[in-house]
Amino acid sequence: MLYMTPEYATKNISKLVEINKKSRICCIAIDEVHCVSQWGHDFRLAYRDLSKLRQIDPSIPFLAMTATATPQVINDITGNLKLKSPEQTVTGFDRPNLYLEVRRKTNMANDIKCLPCLVELPNDEGFEFNGPTIIYCATRSLVEDVYEALGALKIYAMMYHAGLSNNERTMCHNGFLLDKISCMVATIAFGMGVDKPDVRNVIHYGAPKNPESYYQEIGRAGRDGAHSDCFVFWEAKDFQTIRYYNKDIADAAHRAHMSRLVLEMESYLKSSQCRRLRLLMHFDKELGSSPATIQGTV
Repeated sequence: MLYMTPEYATKNISKLVEINKKSRICCIAIDEVHCVSQWGHDFRLAYRDLSKLRQIDPSIPFLAMTATATPQVINDITGNLKLKSPEQTVTGFDRPNLYLEVRRKTNMANDIKCLPCLVELPNDEGFEFNGPTIIYCATRSLVEDVYEALGALKIYAMMYHAGLSNNERTMCHNGFLLDKISCMVATIAFGMGVDKPDVRNVIHYGAPKNPESYYQEIGRAGRDGAHSDCFVFWEAKDFQTIRYYNKDIADAAHRAHMSRLVLEMESYLKSSQCRRLRLLMHFDKELGSSPATIQGTV
C-alpha cells in the first residue's frame, strides 16, 4: 500500500506509470474525497486534479470515501473523477447515540462548570469529565484560554494546535489514544486520524465553521455505539471570525458556497426546531418529509 498526498500524486504521474508497469496498481483510493468538489467544505485544488491519475491506466478502479458528502458534492465528485456508473454505498447519517445541545456563551469557566458531563471529585480535588473529551476551538488563542479555564477548575487537560512542535503534537495524539490524557483542547486539526471508539464528549467552544465540518467533528464521539454528548457554546461574534478567514478563499465559487454554509450553520444554532433533523436534512433533504425516521435525543 502506497500513501501519497494529492499534491505529490498529481505531480508525479510518470513515476506512477512506471510503478504500474512493474507491479500493476489494483486500486486508487481517495480519502476525504469531498475535497475534490468545489461544493465540499474542505475543497482543495490538488484534489481537483486527481482525475489526472486516470492517465496511469484508465482501467484501474477508483475508490472514493468521505463522511460528509451531500448529493451535490457526490455528483461533482463523480464527474470530476470520471467515475463510470459508480456503485454508491451510503450507510446513513443519523447517529442516534449522539445527544446534541446548543448553549450561548456566558463566562468561560462557568460554561464549562455547568456541563452535565462534568463530575466533581471528592475532597475539593476539582473536576473531571465522565470520559474522553475533545474541546474544539477556532483559534490557538482560544485553545489557550479554555486550557487555562480548565486548569482553574483543576481539570487535567492538554492542548493541541499548530504552535506546538511535531513531537509535542505526537505526544498529545498518542496520549489521548492510550488514555493517558482524558481531555484535549484543540483546534480542528486534532481528530484527523484519531480512531478512538470511546470519546464520550465533543464540545465546541465557539461556533463550528459549517454543518459539514460540525458533523465530521462530532462524528468522533461515540463510535462504540454508547451514549455521547455534543455541546456547542457560541456567540454572534464567532461568525465574524469564520467570515474573516473565509474571505481569503481564492476560488470565488467555493468562497460563495462557504458563505452560504456559514448562514446555514448560524441558522442551525439559532433554531428552536429539532436540530438533529436540521443537520440530517443538510445531507438528505427528503428526511424533512419523514421526521419519524429520526431517532435519538435532540
